[in-house]
Amino acid sequence: MEVKEELIQLFEYDLWANLKWFPLCPEPPYRPVMEHVVRAQVIWLERCGGQRTFGAENPYDLLESVHLAWVAHVDESDLEETISYRNSLGVPYQETRLEICRHTLNHGTYHRGQLRMLAEMSGLTNWPETDYILYLRDPRGS
Repeated sequence: MEVKEELIQLFEYDLWANLKWFPLCPEPPYRPVMEHVVRAQVIWLERCGGQRTFGAENPYDLLESVHLAWVAHVDESDLEETISYRNSLGVPYQETRLEICRHTLNHGTYHRGQLRMLAEMSGLTNWPETDYILYLRDPRGS
């Protein structure tokens, strides 16, 4: 599998996993975490020169719109291109588009782990299982 295909598959997994958590996310303490994940995906896409505005009004549509924008961006871009940007504090950085994609995907996984911890602390026992291997086994996933 080539790198672009692998990244697109990982963005598909990311959407699958986010949508599994989404039913819990209208309420605190889950909502701010999922909002952070989606905002970060938009910010990183903008830094890479990708789509800047999303007309989605509800969060579910926004998840899908941002996902489709990332898939298109990966498919159409030079992944080895170095991207120069400033972080939220104004500090300049440079990474390749490939490194930024990997960071964005890992960021979502990290925060879904945070969501699981919050669910456990809240006493929930039926949180969604979103391990990558489960995505590969899910006929609707891969």
